[in-house]
Amino acid sequence: MLIETFKPAAPYAFPLTLQIMGYSSVLDIANEGAYWRALNLSGGPILAQVVSTGTTDAPVLEAHLFSDDPSIADAARVKLRRMLSIDTDKTPFYQFAQADSALWPLVESLRGLHNVLAESLFEALSLTIIEQQISLSAAQKGERWLVENYGQFVTHNDRRFYTFPQPAAIAQATPDELKPLKITNRRSALLIEVARQQSAGQIDLEALREIPPQQAYDELISIKGVGHWTATWTLIRAAGHHGYVFHNDVALQAAVNFYYFGLKGNATPQVVDEVFARYGDYAGLAAYFVLARWALERYPNWNT
Repeated sequence: MLIETFKPAAPYAFPLTLQIMGYSSVLDIANEGAYWRALNLSGGPILAQVVSTGTTDAPVLEAHLFSDDPSIADAARVKLRRMLSIDTDKTPFYQFAQADSALWPLVESLRGLHNVLAESLFEALSLTIIEQQISLSAAQKGERWLVENYGQFVTHNDRRFYTFPQPAAIAQATPDELKPLKITNRRSALLIEVARQQSAGQIDLEALREIPPQQAYDELISIKGVGHWTATWTLIRAAGHHGYVFHNDVALQAAVNFYYFGLKGNATPQVVDEVFARYGDYAGLAAYFVLARWALERYPNWNT
């Protein structure tokens, strides 16, 4: 059933947004130009589909729910509006970037790119913990294993669409049981502990969406085992907050060295910070776009 017709602020490049989405999520699926996602609704997974009927400069997105239960439509609308960043307007950033001779050539082809956000902050934090210090391909292999073994799924046209596991499911696991993730026991223990505290009500990760980004960052950093990179990427993935430069990201370091200095290898975290400091309040968003440009150029077939 059609539950909503969204009209985001232009520009909104839906195909580009779906392409970039694959670098950050194994749950959000792009298929034949449509966005597919199993949502946690009404105690179980419900499949949603979003298609574009507009253009980058006149965007229109139609959201459909594979359910006959109208009582869950409102919750689905709210989730999809947030997850697809419908209310985010990046026009001021593009105007700023156009005035910078180094930044605009990197940003121009990405005009209209938006974040596809995680369904929950627990999902965003968990995925970022898994991706610490290992390659993205290895991390996503582990993430697929996790959702297939601890999540729920809905089947459509013989394909399974998974939701991210609930905290209670991961809280009951042991580091040995999570070995297929191919991460360290320390990070497995952190993942389990965060899940345990969330399921026990000792922490409320979802509440971090509703407070100022700096306070949310500080709350994340206060969790033992969560550092700058993890907190920064969690806020990007969960809330679209680009308030920090993820200077210790090796891919960003390589992108900075290549685009700004014409060099191979990785720039130092200090150099990365110095490069983006010139962009002031847009430093974090500029870093995200530079990394997106790097990913598309180096790994253009990531989703295929």
